[in-house]
Amino acid sequence: MEWLSGNRAKGTKQERYDITNGLGTNTGGWVECGRAVLEADATSITLTNIANKRFYMVFINIESLAGYSTAHDMRFGTGGVVDTGSNYNSEIRRNGSDLWGAQGGTSFQLTTTFNPSAPFLLTWITNNQDTFKAYRGLGARTTNSLFDKDHLDVGGTWENSTDLLDTINIFDQSKELGRGTSILVLGYDDNIPQSHNFWEEIGSSTGDNEVISTKPKNYNWISCDLTLTNGTTTTPSFQLGNHSIISDSQYYTAAQGYPYSHMNNLDGTFTDYSSTLPYYTDFELGAINHTANVYLHMDLFSFKRSAFGGQYESKTNNICMYTWKEGNGSNVITHRQTLVGGWIPNGDLRRFKINSSDTTVNNIKWWGGN
Repeated sequence: MEWLSGNRAKGTKQERYDITNGLGTNTGGWVECGRAVLEADATSITLTNIANKRFYMVFINIESLAGYSTAHDMRFGTGGVVDTGSNYNSEIRRNGSDLWGAQGGTSFQLTTTFNPSAPFLLTWITNNQDTFKAYRGLGARTTNSLFDKDHLDVGGTWENSTDLLDTINIFDQSKELGRGTSILVLGYDDNIPQSHNFWEEIGSSTGDNEVISTKPKNYNWISCDLTLTNGTTTTPSFQLGNHSIISDSQYYTAAQGYPYSHMNNLDGTFTDYSSTLPYYTDFELGAINHTANVYLHMDLFSFKRSAFGGQYESKTNNICMYTWKEGNGSNVITHRQTLVGGWIPNGDLRRFKINSSDTTVNNIKWWGGN
């Protein structure tokens, strides 16, 4: 920046401030750091040259070949070289109880053995140069069987304390990955032009329970805040749609209750509905106590599997995380719950709706990216 006479300044476009608010045109957001898609069956998929960021949001879509019963693993690396050493500590839970994992393993285990399996996972990774790298993820797994859906809960650390992560490798333990397997890595940057943000706002609402997006996207992030009335018993749910909200049996979920509490005696039990009813007419936000006013925040991440050549019945995979608190003052109890599932209709996701006569929708924000 160069100061001239007459209180004038000369500089680059990046140094210009927004004259409407004086805060500048740059802001924090998620930028694309790399992606890879398999165009043909292969033993693995590797993404290299990932741009350096402190935090990553990673979408992993795995297409296994029909008839194969196998599991899938992930490795990190630096300089384009995948680390195959014994530097991985990992844990995976399926449907809240089954547990796999290893200390000092040669990879992270992402999924357990299914026949066939088509998991979708959303993971977060910390990329610290002077300490280990940690990841945490949630996943939904589907097959062509009506009653075969699973909730995956994964996490672990990469014990490399000197190098920054710039490589991610996904592989099948014994077979090949199918065409359409994909990795998308987003990194958080606290100073980027808004036009560079991967997530574009495509819908919003204040007070209304239904939102329509302005354009279709392959990746969708819907965030909303709700208030549930004290003493009511209605369980809130949400529905999706394209030209209109889909209200028939086009939804399935592995679980509708995975509660944890910081201050009460909920035991973390997992409620699995997949063996009692194959399809639902909505996604239910279950296990909510209405003995006091309830305030709920929800984040829904949705991925259009069919955009990348997915071969299984799920056209759209969904991962929903919601946190809610009940009560006021010193009697507040907080809970964290997750829900995963699939949405079957063809077409783009264009509509989102909260259902509950006892629920006030405070606001809804919808972002999308391709």
